[in-house]
Amino acid sequence: MRKMLIFLLSLLLLLTACSARSSQTQEQQTQNFGNPTAEEILKSNPDADLLQLRNIVYIKAEDNSWVQQENLGSLQEVGEVQSIYDGNRPFENEMSTKLAPGTKIYEPTQHGLIIVAVNNGIEIRYIGLVEG
Repeated sequence: MRKMLIFLLSLLLLLTACSARSSQTQEQQTQNFGNPTAEEILKSNPDADLLQLRNIVYIKAEDNSWVQQENLGSLQEVGEVQSIYDGNRPFENEMSTKLAPGTKIYEPTQHGLIIVAVNNGIEIRYIGLVEG
């Protein structure tokens, strides 16, 4: 009888511990949905070339990526870089990690996730980081 009681208490303790861990993991997973933030990206890549516009974080496209090969058609000015991120305040719209304030930002009429920054006459393409 005593062994059975110890066994049942041990089983109850084990199930309770697993249940608490399972709900904690589920809670963490639900908090991770949504578009990535600039701060999240900079934690894993402190040198990332980022730009935020309309609450979407854009990252500079690699030189050999499909983004560089796309024919974007006409571009429409949608803003300009207002400030450079220094880590002392939250990353916000029209903020960049590399581009100087005053850099014009353009959006092609055909591709919604690509934006173009023009810095000293040089076109720099960025791709939006969105989930799902």
